[in-house]
Amino acid sequence: MSKVQYELNIVCSLDQKSIITRVKHVTLGEYKLQPFLADTIKTIGQRVRKPTETIAWDTGRAELRHRGLKRITDFPKNDVFDHSDWEEVEKALKTWITRKALDIRVDLALHFKTIEAEDQLDEDTRSNSAEDETEAVERAGNGQV
Repeated sequence: MSKVQYELNIVCSLDQKSIITRVKHVTLGEYKLQPFLADTIKTIGQRVRKPTETIAWDTGRAELRHRGLKRITDFPKNDVFDHSDWEEVEKALKTWITRKALDIRVDLALHFKTIEAEDQLDEDTRSNSAEDETEAVERAGNGQV
């Protein structure tokens, strides 16, 4: 069973613009989501034109299909955010492979967005100031000022 391959179509977009498309033929356990995401973020980061922009993960979705599924509503769709989500996709694939499904295909769509560094700085500042306020309240409650 480990030699059975499925088709993996990967589309990565940045701000709703397609950046990377790949088609791979892989076996179960061969595709590793986390290293792929890390490499993809580096690749996309190199394509960002403004030094004030950073790349952030937005969403990921895997749509599974095989020849026996006729209607698009029958295609399982999984949100994919991390390795454990990808393991769920592979679990479904393994079931199909065991049942001898033909023409197994996964369409993996990964979406990233650009964030201005100022926006990120504002978020970090707000987060830090909220933590500082919480600590100050705790110190005041303990009689420490």
